[in-house]
Amino acid sequence: MSFVGEQVVAGVILIIQKHRDIIRSQTEWNLVFAIIRANIPHSEAARMSFDLITNITSEGPDQLVTVDNLTGLIAVLDDFATAAGKSTESKQIRGRRNDPLTSSNSSTVARGKKAIDLLFDLHRFLSHFIDRSHLPNDQAWRQLCLPLLISLSRQSANAAREIRHSAISQLQRILLGPHIMSDELHLGQVEEIFNRVIFPLVDDLLKAEVFQRDTQGMPETRLRASALLCKVFMHLDVREDRANADFRILWIQILDLLDRLMNINKGDQLHEAVPESLKNVVLVMNAVGILVPPSPDPDERNELQRTLWTATQERMERFLPGFLEDVIPRPGPAHGY
Repeated sequence: MSFVGEQVVAGVILIIQKHRDIIRSQTEWNLVFAIIRANIPHSEAARMSFDLITNITSEGPDQLVTVDNLTGLIAVLDDFATAAGKSTESKQIRGRRNDPLTSSNSSTVARGKKAIDLLFDLHRFLSHFIDRSHLPNDQAWRQLCLPLLISLSRQSANAAREIRHSAISQLQRILLGPHIMSDELHLGQVEEIFNRVIFPLVDDLLKAEVFQRDTQGMPETRLRASALLCKVFMHLDVREDRANADFRILWIQILDLLDRLMNINKGDQLHEAVPESLKNVVLVMNAVGILVPPSPDPDERNELQRTLWTATQERMERFLPGFLEDVIPRPGPAHGY
């Protein structure tokens, strides 16, 4: 079966190199990717396939990234990274934890790590493809951009530490970099980034079975995810032009996750790191007029400011009593003369 897979992949490579005009539509690209994905378990066919994908996605004469094959490329690269994670877990199950698989001793992990770099490289095509798409911007963003972010999020919980940390670093570079489409991200897209990318990642990292994939390395991954959660929120939501946006539900969900991260193991770094990150977030929210403490009568805050402060204080008191008013003291009464 492995030999047959090599022959089939060799045929696909020949077609793409010599007769690329034959593959013109998304349907034809999907057939190509189905063949490649079916042969990932076979080492030589996987090597040949990955070299082909690398040539298609990298700068050079063989680059062939199009709107029709972008989502397929994302799925295939995600599969290579997932295969590396499964290989790592399989070795752990066999009880050989003292000699973990890495990119230097495993070609499968090396391909998985390279796959993350290639996923990141694909993001440079997104803005151009979205602008050229005949779809509404929202729909184009959802179809082209979101799958890439979801893939990097999923691989940020990979059993292979190198792949996991590379994925979360590349995800952060994209989310904290220039916006990944020409227009400003609107509130609906921001919520999708949290609900489908950030929140699922943090939730996965809090699961015991995910932690068991790498008990020595997962605490650092959780620390990185906690920082990412706060940084992305400040980057996308905590701005003066968002002062009138109602993101109470999103903010309370963030506090829920920070509570869980802080208290999952009171002996690790997260227990001290979460309050420090949270302090930075609430100070910035206060500075831009989003999180405002009650003032002496008359209270000049608007309804959003009042309800957000109340909801924030109630939620924080459950895991950091007195924290909010320590960081943002209530203003004292004005003294007249």
